[in-house]
Amino acid sequence: MGQLHFDDFVRERLVERTKPLEDDIHRHKLKIFGKPQKVPGKGANQVKSLKNDVNLFSRLYIGCQNRDGNLKEFFQHENRASPPALSDGGSIPQGAKSDLLVCLEDVSQPRSEAPATSCIVLDGQ
Repeated sequence: MGQLHFDDFVRERLVERTKPLEDDIHRHKLKIFGKPQKVPGKGANQVKSLKNDVNLFSRLYIGCQNRDGNLKEFFQHENRASPPALSDGGSIPQGAKSDLLVCLEDVSQPRSEAPATSCIVLDGQ
């Protein structure tokens, strides 16, 4: 499209001289690259989650008051599936059990000897 536009410009202004050289060039608004989509940051997700919690909490609190519920019991329960201190956007990060070995080696002493036994149980057919 750009090459056709250039060829028209040269033909009309320099070869045929049907338009003056100072005449405006019409712009084609072509998208060269796609606009990058904005990904909401962690802070935006946390704010959205907090707003949802406020709405949920207010509805539950009003419902508890209208039904003569026990407010002490109301505040004892969690209103989320996972605690906010442990979750990231509602999902708890998963780990491997082997990651705990490094922490446990500092706390415990490994044994190389078998403990003393008082009996042996044979289980078989």
